Amino acid sequence: MSVEIINRWLPRYSLRVLLAAMTLLSLLMWRQMNWLQQRRDCLARGAIMAEPDPAVRAPGILSLFGEHGYSEIWGVGPAYEGGDAVYEQEIESLFPEADKVYVEIYCPPESDEDG
Repeated sequence: MSVEIINRWLPRYSLRVLLAAMTLLSLLMWRQMNWLQQRRDCLARGAIMAEPDPAVRAPGILSLFGEHGYSEIWGVGPAYEGGDAVYEQEIESLFPEADKVYVEIYCPPESDEDG
């Protein structure tokens, strides 16, 4: 009798529900890992500099993968069609935990040579 009562309250899921849940979990993990890779690539290019701040936690579940949080981002970026604002928005989307983002567009000096 007691086994019947326990079995009645145990949740039962079909294989289809399990596969759907695993697919959603995989998509979430892929998105987080892609975001992590984009952040690390941005810092590895060398144009953007940031010092990890122990008081700032990395967004999402990135801290589980060893990612640090950054309070300030600064650097010089390539010329974008939209100018400073577009490049700054891209950096802010990669590092939403940063309070301050200082980014300027790099414009190489024009040469004085006539040819």
